[in-house]
Amino acid sequence: DERPITDIHWWGSFIGWTQPVPPQLPDAFHIGIWTDVPDPNKADPADWSHPGTLVWENYCESFVWNFAGYDLDPRVGEAGHQEDEACFQFAQFLSQDEWFYQEPNEMTGKNVYWISIAAVYNNPDTIPYPWGWKTRPHFFNDDAVRILATDDGTWPPAIGSTLAMANCDPVEFPDGISWDLSFELTTNDPAYKDDPIPGDISGPVAGEPDGKVDLIDLSVIAANWLEIALL
Repeated sequence: DERPITDIHWWGSFIGWTQPVPPQLPDAFHIGIWTDVPDPNKADPADWSHPGTLVWENYCESFVWNFAGYDLDPRVGEAGHQEDEACFQFAQFLSQDEWFYQEPNEMTGKNVYWISIAAVYNNPDTIPYPWGWKTRPHFFNDDAVRILATDDGTWPPAIGSTLAMANCDPVEFPDGISWDLSFELTTNDPAYKDDPIPGDISGPVAGEPDGKVDLIDLSVIAANWLEIALL
């Protein structure tokens, strides 16, 4: 919708690390939002959708973290993969001049974007346990992808950087099983605050308008009317 992205949340671990305090935090994270390049041939497994052009970025050194619990790497049993790995939640709260506003598609009113999250280490040679982001078994149009390189070879990318399909590696384990990046995009701008819909007083979450007037709203009105009548 038209509300801005004001904060970003993601999950990661330090490969093989089991303690609730990180061994060494990244110096920063580079977060990017990219346009979408749709799958050119859905019938061909050699083709997939992928990020296209970087349109927004945030180099965040002011991220916050907390211990989120333990998880299970599905590759346990392979060398270097640990059972009960410590999982950490990270968050970046953006200043107002850094908020991201999506451009609505002229045809549908909606748009598809990709988000990239990369750990930045000023001295990679001193990393005791590499950082890795967490996945989830739910995906949108396609797998998440690892960005292998930008088209011009620069990293971190910059506004205007582009990605060809050859520079993206789908995230699957085992082969054919799709995974997505674990993240949340949130906003501090309440829904419908500037343009409320008359009669929209509730939704699937009780007491929270959902942008439409339907049977849920009518049932709340009827229940309130009956309560008043009984009084």
